Amino acid sequence: MNTPSNAKLIALDAAKWKSGLDFYKAILPAIGAPEWHGTSVNALVDSMIWGNFNTVSPPYIVEIRSTKNLPAEIMQELTWAREDIIEARNEYKKKRGCDVEVDFKIVD
Repeated sequence: MNTPSNAKLIALDAAKWKSGLDFYKAILPAIGAPEWHGTSVNALVDSMIWGNFNTVSPPYIVEIRSTKNLPAEIMQELTWAREDIIEARNEYKKKRGCDVEVDFKIVD
């Protein structure tokens, strides 16, 4: 999916992450999620695609950097997040007739 060139870049350095919880501790404040936000892929997709309660609004790109040496558990969480965001974005577009310009990239 295309995200406009004027999209805000939210770059997160994953080099020191030890668990999936570290991912959420980094991304939630970066997207301006409320304190009560859950730490799961479903909660992340709900707020990034379906919700309208984060303080950072689309268009934006979340880019996870320094992933080469991450534990498999974290890479799986990141992969699920990326796949579910793509799927939810497609579903949103089909149901609402417009796009939520949010992208999620995993970079070595």
